Amino acid sequence: MRCAIEHQIATNLTGAIQLIRAVIPRLRDQGGGRIVQVSSESGQIGYPGFSAYHATKWGIEGFVEAVAQEVAPFGIDFVIVEPGPTRTNFGTGLDRATWLAC
Repeated sequence: MRCAIEHQIATNLTGAIQLIRAVIPRLRDQGGGRIVQVSSESGQIGYPGFSAYHATKWGIEGFVEAVAQEVAPFGIDFVIVEPGPTRTNFGTGLDRATWLAC
């Protein structure tokens, strides 16, 4: 069983990278397109207690910024959406990982 940090990276970073890599050939074939990547303000600002989450958001934003430059000649562009905090009950379902959980 994977630890919580590995699961977070697989979901928020590796999964997004794999999806982007899968659609780029199709967009190239059709002569261009746009990929919208949802991140969060956590890709720009760090808060205590969310280090693994921040690592994935900073990672996907860095990946997207670099790949955007690589595929621009093919008419493919990216938009990164970075919503900030919104008052919801989202926090009630958080699974807080500890560094010792791996």
